Amino acid sequence: MKSKSTAVLFAIILGGLGIHHFYLGDTKKGLCYLIPWVLFCWTLAIPIILWIIETIEGISLACKSQEEFDMKYNKGYHRTSSMPSTNYAPNYTNQVPKEPQKSKTDQLFELKKLYDAGILTEEEFNVQKTKILNS
Repeated sequence: MKSKSTAVLFAIILGGLGIHHFYLGDTKKGLCYLIPWVLFCWTLAIPIILWIIETIEGISLACKSQEEFDMKYNKGYHRTSSMPSTNYAPNYTNQVPKEPQKSKTDQLFELKKLYDAGILTEEEFNVQKTKILNS
């Protein structure tokens, strides 16, 4: 579970290095900030520019609501209450994203693959096909 306040601190304090991107799981973006900083740190201009950009990004992270932050960076978790429970443990519910409903055509293709692979008998295939077509 990634902490919003930790991400904001990383962005503001170590922003030019892109450390908060690594913390938030975006390694490619982190490397896009770390490599130029390492290669051009002697110029001072590049690190200062990167730090300014990342400070703005840190402020942007700080302005996000906790729910927005959780939905983007803590996928599958949603805070059910902004107040901690009586045992002072965070109150999170695990929300499994619903899979989109497959079309009848996709379901029939998958069913045909199972039949062709010999996993389903012809009778089982016909029963399942009828269920799909009548749903």
